[in-house]
Amino acid sequence: IGVRGLMGSRTDEILRRPLPLALLWAAAVAGVALLVGRYWIALDDGTLAQSAERVLGGQLPHRDFGDPYSGLNAMLGAAAFKAFGVRLASLRVPLVAGFALWLPAVWLLARRHLPPTASLAATVLATTLSVLAYPAAMPTWFGLFAVTWGAWMLSKGLDEGGRAWLAGAGAMAGVAVLFKVVGLYFLAASLLALAWNRVDGGRVYAALVAGCTAAFLLL
Repeated sequence: IGVRGLMGSRTDEILRRPLPLALLWAAAVAGVALLVGRYWIALDDGTLAQSAERVLGGQLPHRDFGDPYSGLNAMLGAAAFKAFGVRLASLRVPLVAGFALWLPAVWLLARRHLPPTASLAATVLATTLSVLAYPAAMPTWFGLFAVTWGAWMLSKGLDEGGRAWLAGAGAMAGVAVLFKVVGLYFLAASLLALAWNRVDGGRVYAALVAGCTAAFLLL
């Protein structure tokens, strides 16, 4: 136990330095970039590509064609087509970029509750079981990226105070909804967290929160 504890403390000390973290981040992003061009899914990749190509041609989601998602993903795909060419691989370039921006949020959120070594394990697990498990540029992934940052901002706002963090969490919820409507679940969870963390409410406030929570669950 003593040897394990010593090794763990040394690892924790290393992971508190910016350079090792930057190298681990670069290795994870490079690995995903190399592997993301595999495993093509005809249904999802084809649907995403058609929506993006329609937007590239001047159409708008939900006005000129039926988009199964909120619409921002089709616009992002159109931008990728314009920048990197009209091919399926182009859609996965923003996916890798989003993944690269997402990893720090996973680390920061884990570090709020775990020591560095355990946070690294959580980040590695998230890396393995996320984009690599299903590498299509689905709006679900971009929604996850936004929600993870939003969850970190929300936790900062609740623990340390400051409306800027809460506003940031709300903005991330909006981005998630623009990719896929299930982002509303994060918005609902955020409102419930705010209600739960208010300790100065009286009986009327408690009854209001209970009623709103019950209505949300029924919906």
